Amino acid sequence: MANPELPIPSDGETAEMPSPEDAQFLVRSVIERAEADAALLAAFCKNLGLKPKKPADRPCEIDPAIVPGLRKLTAAIRLSLWESSGLDKHIKRPLPKSDDVLADLCRNRNPEQERFPAGQVGRDVFGAWLWEMAWRPLDGSAADVVINAVDGNAVLDPVAELIWQFRHLVQPAE
Repeated sequence: MANPELPIPSDGETAEMPSPEDAQFLVRSVIERAEADAALLAAFCKNLGLKPKKPADRPCEIDPAIVPGLRKLTAAIRLSLWESSGLDKHIKRPLPKSDDVLADLCRNRNPEQERFPAGQVGRDVFGAWLWEMAWRPLDGSAADVVINAVDGNAVLDPVAELIWQFRHLVQPAE
């Protein structure tokens, strides 16, 4: 039985174990995603005017009680970015709307009354990125790219035709 804590592919299939090189690439990509999400959260807080009263000479200590709220807020920010760019229309995994997650965050202090528990919505958003998007779409780009919407067989013939049209530009190997 699959661990319900781990995001699974949206089509319900079992994931294959990655090669060591792929595993290293995945770990680096997850770390970069976590750093990007932390930067988004920090920018959001800064735009709200939330900042320490005096600059800290060391990282601040965060009360563990607010971590689920920060996780849910980060998921809502990421969902909002996907919605504003139209990416959410191409994600197969069912995801809540960012406004609903944010409203749930602002409305419910009692975990039993949450519509979108922080852990679950965080896993759902992470799972959508992990299984349906390019882990590193373009060098130097922070944009997300959905890759699950492309049928490889459907693009094979047009790509082959394009390559054939420009074959004269390739120098033969000597």
